[in-house]
Amino acid sequence: MTSYSTKETASELRKHLRRVWPEVKFSVRCNRGTASAWIGVAWTDGPTYTQARAQWSQFQGAQFNGMTDSYDHIDPKLVCTNPAELPETRDYHCDGINGARGFSDEVVQATASQMVTENPEMAAAFAVEDIDPNTLTANTLHRSAAMLTITGDRWMTYLGEPLTGDIYDLGTAITAALNLTDYTTTGQPARVER
Repeated sequence: MTSYSTKETASELRKHLRRVWPEVKFSVRCNRGTASAWIGVAWTDGPTYTQARAQWSQFQGAQFNGMTDSYDHIDPKLVCTNPAELPETRDYHCDGINGARGFSDEVVQATASQMVTENPEMAAAFAVEDIDPNTLTANTLHRSAAMLTITGDRWMTYLGEPLTGDIYDLGTAITAALNLTDYTTTGQPARVER
């Protein structure tokens, strides 16, 4: 059995994410101090958080148990890295992995434009507040569009389907659409349910 430290686990995770999504740049870093057994993963656009978490979760060596307020060790994994060789047993020493997905200005603007096309009332709301959806950025999304509240009986659609959840303003609606979208596909963005 091969044992991997947190730093070695981060290196293996980085390689794995590059193999799965070669066009997306991931930042994989070991945390410091009391969280030194944790790894942080960050990326812009690319896959959804749920898709990325499904890939990195196999690199965790422990999982927090809220009932006992401690970590439960996860059994070593059988990993096949070369189809011509037998799989090896790997024990990852990483207590947890945190992820943070960011969005480029181009993706925010494209998503806002798509939503305005599907929900014409959004264009009127933006016009009333003199907000150009083509100038929205990830940083201004909740400052500008958050002023435009949505009543509870309104349905917003994105890529032909209704957005679900607590959507109370246009900034939250656009953020919900961004979080549902896989930007690794060629051509049009693909909506992925959580």
